[in-house]
Amino acid sequence: MTPSVPQPKAVTRSAVYAAIAALLLTLAGSLGLANTDFGSSYALIMFAFLVLGCVHVWALHHWLPEKTGSLVKEFGFTLLLTLLTTGLLAALYRFVAEELPRGLGVATALVAFVFPIVAAGVYAAFLRIPPKEYKQWYYPVGQPLPDMDLLDLSRVLVIQFEFTKQADETAFTNFRAKAPVSMLLGELFFIFLNDYNDRNPDSPIAYLDAAQRPYGWTFYKKTNWYQRRRYLDPDLTFQANKVVDNETIVAVRST
Repeated sequence: MTPSVPQPKAVTRSAVYAAIAALLLTLAGSLGLANTDFGSSYALIMFAFLVLGCVHVWALHHWLPEKTGSLVKEFGFTLLLTLLTTGLLAALYRFVAEELPRGLGVATALVAFVFPIVAAGVYAAFLRIPPKEYKQWYYPVGQPLPDMDLLDLSRVLVIQFEFTKQADETAFTNFRAKAPVSMLLGELFFIFLNDYNDRNPDSPIAYLDAAQRPYGWTFYKKTNWYQRRRYLDPDLTFQANKVVDNETIVAVRST
């Protein structure tokens, strides 16, 4: 599989973000130049770094989504910002106040800037822990499609399925679908897979592995990064699963 190459716009956006963030951090660190009491200025600078770290967590998910998704990527980018800021602080204190050791001392307060991204990453990892028991859905090979005529079609939701078309893909694709509230989640997914593959024979959705065994599918609602996943039961209706209009359901394969 060919590794993904960062797009030019994403690289430019990341560079601009890094430059602005480093300048703001350096500006906060320069507070030590105006106060001869290193202890009091250090506490103030650390608090400023902590606030900027919290803003950084929010900004990453809104402006640089390509840098999110794993603690390694988020921490790595944040560490790069701290190293850049350390260099700027060292230069600032060296050439403006001729106090390089003090500048390096101020740079140690950057641990407060790093703390929020680590805490947020650990919390996000906790939210991704699935419950001890959750149901999987398997494609019913050889079984007929459910009879839609037996369903109450007076109440229909517009939902979105999000999953990879092939098991070895990393990029998720979003699909819109109409879901009768009285229909089982697994039955609609069964119909959706068949309908899509019939319409797109050159780019089908894989539901069998290399040994021609059906994959297991796990469903959960797509939520904000700070919310815990809510897994859905494929053997329950959309109403029983408390799915509402315009919600996104993520489907993940397993062998």
